Amino acid sequence: MSGWAKTGIVLVVLVVIVLILRVTVLKPQPVKVQVVEAQNGLVENTITNSKAGTVKAFRRAKISPEISGTITAIFFREGDHVEKGAVLVQIDDSQYRASLELAQADLAVAEAQQREACMAADQAKREFERNRKLLRDGVASQEKVDLLEDAYQRAQAACTSGQAAVERARAAVTSAEVNLSKTKVLAPFSGIIAARNAEIGEIAMPTSPALPVPPILDLLDAESLYVSAPMDEVDVAKIQVGQPIRITLDSHKDRSFTGKVRRVAPFVLDVEEQNRTVEVEGNFDQPPENLYPGVSADIEIILEQTEALRVPTYALIEGDSVFVVENGVLEKRAIQTGMRNWEFVQVLSGLAAGEWIAVNVDRNSLKAGTQVETEPWQP
Repeated sequence: MSGWAKTGIVLVVLVVIVLILRVTVLKPQPVKVQVVEAQNGLVENTITNSKAGTVKAFRRAKISPEISGTITAIFFREGDHVEKGAVLVQIDDSQYRASLELAQADLAVAEAQQREACMAADQAKREFERNRKLLRDGVASQEKVDLLEDAYQRAQAACTSGQAAVERARAAVTSAEVNLSKTKVLAPFSGIIAARNAEIGEIAMPTSPALPVPPILDLLDAESLYVSAPMDEVDVAKIQVGQPIRITLDSHKDRSFTGKVRRVAPFVLDVEEQNRTVEVEGNFDQPPENLYPGVSADIEIILEQTEALRVPTYALIEGDSVFVVENGVLEKRAIQTGMRNWEFVQVLSGLAAGEWIAVNVDRNSLKAGTQVETEPWQP
């Protein structure tokens, strides 16, 4: 065999080896991608608050006594549910009970004195009228009749004064009864004790603007909870009272809660000139248990919704494009989209139900034509 023939055989063998290596060892390994199927489902057009909102309560009472005294009993702890009219706190009532007893005794004296004065007035009246008749008959003198009339008027004045004294004494009794009743601090409405700021044996006093004393208890109506959140001013025209909302809470991250817009503030907050907002308030359809004012919350207002072909909003790349997996190869495809929110975007054209879309975290580094190995998307 000639040298050229041997060389040719060697070259052929080398080419075959290279081809084998290219389709085996040197073959590019498929890129692993997570995929999601384009499916029909609910798509919503929503807007959300620009900064964190806050849970608040329509009915919340900072409870302090109306009178001063030593606390002898506090009947509830933080977190306890109370009914309207329940006794929350007992103030030492010995002083107020003694004041009532004294007022009742004064009333009894005033009533006795009034009865005596009025009986005397009746007697003076009868004596005056009898002698006035005798005067007409010529038996009594004018001087005596004048003296009896003067006595009658003084007695009648004493009776009237006695009646006024009785009214004052009754008012004092009523005032003492009211003060005694105030030693029992009652729940103004049914709710939950959110805070307890006093203990038995401490002195309780009424609070006032001039003397701001911390309240004994903080009572809130758990059924009156709502969320107040700032919305960007550009979205204000889209928001209306009664629109459905979805509420998410930092304290209840495992679920969301439905509700409705209850109020849109009539003015724009311009504290931050570059970030002007409008306060929007939303009610819960059913607030969760163990929720308290002050918890951070977000409101998502649902402007419109429809059943349509959809893909996760997260799948979009470079505007309105997606990577479609066809026979193990990536195909970059432009799609026409409709309404969207943070979760899903409506597909108007460019995709069909059942096609698989790549949703890798690093999908922007992927290229069309790349061979891929797929696995289900794990949100």
